[in-house]
Amino acid sequence: MTTRRIDELMLEMEALDLKVDDLDPKHKGVKKVMVERLREFYLEENYGGNIPETLKQVLEFDSPMLCFRFKDLKESEQEDVLGGEDWIAEEKFNGVRCLVSYHEHEGFRFFSRHLSVQDYFPVNLTHAVPILFDNDEGDSEYHFGHNVRIDMQSFVIDAELVCSVQHLKVGKEVSTSSLSAMVALCNADTNLTKEIFKQEWKKKQEALVEINVFDLLMLNGKDWTEEVYLRRKKEIKDSLEGHITISSSFRIIPIVRNNRLQFYQNLLKEKKEGVVLKNIYAPYYADTGRKRLG
Repeated sequence: MTTRRIDELMLEMEALDLKVDDLDPKHKGVKKVMVERLREFYLEENYGGNIPETLKQVLEFDSPMLCFRFKDLKESEQEDVLGGEDWIAEEKFNGVRCLVSYHEHEGFRFFSRHLSVQDYFPVNLTHAVPILFDNDEGDSEYHFGHNVRIDMQSFVIDAELVCSVQHLKVGKEVSTSSLSAMVALCNADTNLTKEIFKQEWKKKQEALVEINVFDLLMLNGKDWTEEVYLRRKKEIKDSLEGHITISSSFRIIPIVRNNRLQFYQNLLKEKKEGVVLKNIYAPYYADTGRKRLG
């Protein structure tokens, strides 16, 4: 959802002569309606009837699924999440959340869960995520998403972008953590990120940005959000793994079913971020709310 206030959205809609007389600023869902109307206006203004397929695919979903905080669960729920048979754990990453949208005619696009305050589209992060592939000579080189084609029709996957280094010079600033490095790359322009990736590749010969994949929303036109988590995860492995992991930039996050508490404690010892606990029978809630049992 946008950071703009309702009164700011109202002023913008009035300035654009959009319909506002049926809107009640006090109604709970009014902000979402206002954003949708503004977005429709800017989609028409920017693209007419030619909206990019990669953007259109992402606009089918309100937001990446958000976690409910463990400490806010009841004690009985905490015990079930940690010890129950219906739950698994995955490593949590301290990066930038995104939806990865692929279409056979457009390549890859990476979209933030945050909306632009200019047009209310998901912020496009593609310039910050060059993808590492081997060329015909067996050497690795970076390509921006719009130049990459794989043997797939289309998909939307949920992922976390993580910078593999903590101290990265972006412009005049040097980051102090992996997260701040990733944020700096997202905020830099395309020419700068391209130069940074070239320099870092010469130093380390490894992907600077890791694309950590953990869920599936759409595959070849089919909406997968109503399918249970185990089926979505299996489909990623069965249908996508061989196509996206030919690039060392992509990594499909494994699940841990047993000894979840020990897994969490081990991650903390390694100074990692923590874990995300997921119900294996839950659908994908593609909205801005945090579901306690998802």
